[in-house]
Amino acid sequence: MSGCLLGLQENSSRMNAELEDWKNGVVRHRLAMSPHELDRSVQLLHAVKADPEQHFHFSSHYKG
Repeated sequence: MSGCLLGLQENSSRMNAELEDWKNGVVRHRLAMSPHELDRSVQLLHAVKADPEQHFHFSSHYKG
């Protein structure tokens, strides 16, 4: 099941992510995505929950 989050064309991705290191062992992660991307994320998270040996990667070609 491993693979990318999106089955979308590269130029149609609206996902955007930011990481912020709080310098105390915590990293804040902000993830913004379209409803379709959110649905796909939930689907893949359920697949990982069912089989913890699996994984997926978030990727984006966001331009905004």
